[in-house]
Amino acid sequence: MSLTSTITPEFVSSLKAPTSSFLCPIDKNKYIQFKGFKIRDVESGEVFYNVHDPTEPENFDTFMNGMNDSYRTLHYTFSKNYLKAKHIGTTVEFATCPEAIPNFRMIERHYFKNKLIKSFDFSFGFCIPNSKNTWENVYEVPKISPGLYKEMIQNPEATCSDSFYFIDDKLFMHNKAYFTFK
Repeated sequence: MSLTSTITPEFVSSLKAPTSSFLCPIDKNKYIQFKGFKIRDVESGEVFYNVHDPTEPENFDTFMNGMNDSYRTLHYTFSKNYLKAKHIGTTVEFATCPEAIPNFRMIERHYFKNKLIKSFDFSFGFCIPNSKNTWENVYEVPKISPGLYKEMIQNPEATCSDSFYFIDDKLFMHNKAYFTFK
């Protein structure tokens, strides 16, 4: 496995603001293909986002060829109810490459106006080769003040996140997301 070893989980966990650029090349990912993603409010059942790709995984050596950074930059528009949710459930569907993937981990950092508001560290553990996986996580969302709630609604895409993906603590994928709440 040829992975980026200079960017560590400890480094990204210390970031106080979003990165100004991606911390690894897009073609570093030859290991994971996302096939579905769902975000919901656990209590109300409201679904904020749901996408599913039923196609078979592409060739892992070449599936990122020709992709540019827009592929890993997401722009979400969520109901403002997302900001009031106490528990968010996420379901991730992904396919793995022909190699075993030890210690698959994601660190996600959320910011508003360049200030860290929450951070999550998820460990997927070991993933068997050529497998299709579904992973669900329910996590408690930090309560935000009424003032911050209002500001986040009034400032589209000022809320953003960096998602860092590691195998054995070596970075192989970095995605960014920008959020609008209505």
